[in-house]
Amino acid sequence: MIFAQRLKQARRKKGLSQGELGEIINAHLNSIGSWEKGPRTPDIPKLVAIAEALDTTVAYLAGETDNPARPSSGRIQPKTAKEPPKKDGQPEPVPGLKFWGAVVDAAREAANRQNLQEIADVRMMLEKALEALTAAERTISLKQDGSLPIAASA
Repeated sequence: MIFAQRLKQARRKKGLSQGELGEIINAHLNSIGSWEKGPRTPDIPKLVAIAEALDTTVAYLAGETDNPARPSSGRIQPKTAKEPPKKDGQPEPVPGLKFWGAVVDAAREAANRQNLQEIADVRMMLEKALEALTAAERTISLKQDGSLPIAASA
């Protein structure tokens, strides 16, 4: 329940309604309400979006630290930061790779804390993410092979 309490507290401190936070992170008002009541929690991408929107960290929201401040430096750059200039011939970075890099870092940090329950929780979330990616790959492959009409995928 610490997540629920901290989410509500951080949202109020930021001066946002549940609906306003929902708009920022692309989640329904009812989802925000159920997360604040507990025991439901958002998936990893939403959790990261919540932390960014509330100018705090996932670690704070999850109760791993009592410091709500975001670090001033690190791998995750604010969305307002300018991208470094691209050299000719280099491909554009894949959207979301910074996020997944942060997920890998968070998994390593969880492993370093040697908390078996936390490791099990992280593993379960990563397995769900992998299942979603596998299903997406399968659907895309079927579309490209012509086995699945594009209109049927919606």
